[in-house]
Amino acid sequence: MRALIAATEELQRAPQAAQHWVAQAAELDIETVEDAWPYLAYPAGLSPDLADIVLPVDSWVAKETGRAPRTLGELAKLIDGGVLREVLDC
Repeated sequence: MRALIAATEELQRAPQAAQHWVAQAAELDIETVEDAWPYLAYPAGLSPDLADIVLPVDSWVAKETGRAPRTLGELAKLIDGGVLREVLDC
């Protein structure tokens, strides 16, 4: 988690290296990536509505794997922000 947070900070501080990597990996010109960069975010955190976001994905996975979909409450219990909180409190 610490490495992820440090990488996120580096992306914000000096995005050029990452922009070149993204351009190469996505087979895009660097100008397109640079123009799109302000619209991208790498927050290295947990969205407060993550369970809501995961709900339709879990429903699809449940259907594909033959299990019952989880409820919103069940999904919320699976999201543990303890490690992130521990790292941020250091």
